[in-house]
Amino acid sequence: MNIRSIASAGNQFIRNCISAAGAEPEYVHRKRIHLAKKIHTAGDYKEWLSAFHSEMKPRTYLEIGVADGATLALVRPETNAVGVDPDPKIKNELLCSTRLFKTSSDDFFLKNKIETLVGGKADLVFIDGLHEFKQVIRDVANAGNNAKDNAVILVHDVLPVDQKSASPKRKTLHWPGDVYKAVAFIKRKMPALNLDFINAYPTGLAVITGCGSAEFDTLNQGVSEENLREFENLSVEDYYSSHISEAMRISGTAEPIQDTVVRLLSDRVGTRFD
Repeated sequence: MNIRSIASAGNQFIRNCISAAGAEPEYVHRKRIHLAKKIHTAGDYKEWLSAFHSEMKPRTYLEIGVADGATLALVRPETNAVGVDPDPKIKNELLCSTRLFKTSSDDFFLKNKIETLVGGKADLVFIDGLHEFKQVIRDVANAGNNAKDNAVILVHDVLPVDQKSASPKRKTLHWPGDVYKAVAFIKRKMPALNLDFINAYPTGLAVITGCGSAEFDTLNQGVSEENLREFENLSVEDYYSSHISEAMRISGTAEPIQDTVVRLLSDRVGTRFD
């Protein structure tokens, strides 16, 4: 992706935000935020990401979708981080050694390997890039191929509060997009992976583990129009009723965030990272 296309993508994002703001009255936006706070009561997603950093102490970290650097700023000084975003607007102080790539994630993975960049595959990955489910599937597959067997992949925006904000085209200010469809697809196509959910504000987190037992190339190959067709029209209601089952835990507020992270890692990974 060249400089002109990156700038164009950034300008399009701004235009989409302005369009969403004009199409949605402020009181509707406030109502949706109130609903998100009422439903997602397990703390802010950045608190959870910080807890994963604190407990895992990852040597290598990959972030797709850097934005203003608020989540990159959570990375520990001893961690080697790689950030990918076509138009980052870093406003936060970064404590870690960071290699920032101003490009699309597809282009980044086409040209780079995490192991080559920082001397090892990723221990921890955070995906918060383009809010389109086909892109998220590719991001998870590519990240998985660049992650260690006992890595943790966190995906943002997986628990939408309503259908309108979960539209693939932005219609609202509060906008997780249709990332939830990617989770349903991965659950169906990659049963070897563990999927857990955190009811984190504002749009939830998925915790993906079991990377060592998964063939991520198979997931990437599955991103065809034929395989994706059944998920195109998956509604939020059907997603919760048929894909978020009792077997897939949703962490609430019963215990402190750090304790939940320790328990989840112990159950799913079984390895201390420090």
